[in-house]
Amino acid sequence: LLNTGVDLWANYGPFYMPLLRAFSPLCIGVLTYYFTVTAYWAKLKEKTVFFNVISILALVSIVAFGDYDIIFLITTPIVLLACFEEHSWMNRVLNRSLFRGCGKLSFAVYLNHALIQRFLYAVCFTRLEGLGISLNDYQRGVVYGVILTAYSVFTLYLVEKLKNNFTERSKAAVR
Repeated sequence: LLNTGVDLWANYGPFYMPLLRAFSPLCIGVLTYYFTVTAYWAKLKEKTVFFNVISILALVSIVAFGDYDIIFLITTPIVLLACFEEHSWMNRVLNRSLFRGCGKLSFAVYLNHALIQRFLYAVCFTRLEGLGISLNDYQRGVVYGVILTAYSVFTLYLVEKLKNNFTERSKAAVR
């Protein structure tokens, strides 16, 4: 399940694969947390430079390799541990204000990606092909990335604005 659960999107017999797909990262998270309460974690943290170099290599391998079946399983726990350890190089870099804003945007992208993907691939790209305009996978990916990012920035701005308006109204009502 950890090996193949990341890329499954359909029903497989009696199993609902999107649920199993969500379950596999949960397993990685639980196993990673369990590792942090063992003596091995304390010994690994003592080797500061080794731990930092391994965590950076793990992050680079996630980005560099296209085969996520094996790389994802090996590297994700290491990257999670590096983010968890407050004195690691990766934690220090990711705690900069530049990356904190990216965290909000990445959550908005996560919330919007299925909607935008369904709309683009089911409606827009099929209509373009009906008009004789075909895009290759790379072009579709770029269009998807740009529209998803723009829509996510818009919804993030909209939610923040609505939240601020609601907060101001609530404060005014209390007075």
